[in-house]
Amino acid sequence: QALPGWTGYIGTQQATSVWNNNIPVGGAFPFISIDGPDFPFPNHMQGHYYLALGAGIDSLGNPIPAALAQTGQVPGTARAVHFLATAQVNLSFAGHPMVVFPLGNGQFGADISPFASQAGELRFEVNHSIPRLDFIQFSDQPIPEPSTLGLFAIGTLFLGWKLRRKPNL
Repeated sequence: QALPGWTGYIGTQQATSVWNNNIPVGGAFPFISIDGPDFPFPNHMQGHYYLALGAGIDSLGNPIPAALAQTGQVPGTARAVHFLATAQVNLSFAGHPMVVFPLGNGQFGADISPFASQAGELRFEVNHSIPRLDFIQFSDQPIPEPSTLGLFAIGTLFLGWKLRRKPNL
């Protein structure tokens, strides 16, 4: 009931509870928490509340992921999914991993166009750290790709660095 339309997961099990303004210390166990409005916000979050996903570690030192998922149909005009986050998260649709790009100012995005008009589960998952999520939305705009000039500049810098290196004798 805390996440209308969404399902939380701890490992492979559906979460039975969601914390509120209470993030455990030490990362020993995974959790899902809705934080706000008096909880310290990361500056770029949009609303008064945001979702914290915290992965944990089992007794053998293996990660226990935390996830947020929603099953539905991707709009036919959707070209990207955008969201705000304080750290990188794994994103998948219908079990297919998606490449997540940082877009600046805490915004991340992924190309959802191959799945337009398809039904499936959109899943945000973390295997380490405690990212906060907010403002998840579909967009009819594509994810910006690196500009040709930017790629050329990076290639030129790398080539210049390679040519300036002196061989060790």
